[in-house]
Amino acid sequence: SGKRSWRKLHIAVDNHHVIQASDLTDRFTADCQSVESLAEQIESSIKYITADGAYDKGPVYKTLSQYFDQADIVIPPDSDAVYDKNNHWQRNRNYQEIKTLRAEKIRTNIVPSKQVVCAVPIKERLVAVKNLNHQEHC
Repeated sequence: SGKRSWRKLHIAVDNHHVIQASDLTDRFTADCQSVESLAEQIESSIKYITADGAYDKGPVYKTLSQYFDQADIVIPPDSDAVYDKNNHWQRNRNYQEIKTLRAEKIRTNIVPSKQVVCAVPIKERLVAVKNLNHQEHC
């Protein structure tokens, strides 16, 4: 008997949780490599995009900006992220907002320093890209 290999299903859903795009990859494909395949499948206008931290990569912001140039991209930055003028402007904005929120929460002792909770208002349309395995990096 051979070894079994698992697959990853990447999906993009709208604010009604209806699947707009999907991409099935093998376990060796980094999550962020599925973004272009997902974006190619979406035919409607997108105003807001959110994804989990596995997608916090420069090429992801670049690809999403190319396909959805008017979209607000909200992806939580990696814990070791830094502000860099060479980063996509929305990535820098997300980094700064998370940093500010974390400082406010720590200052008021609402949450411990390693925990940050962010809420983003949903307007018109939201695409959520989610995958439960975050071990790969682009």
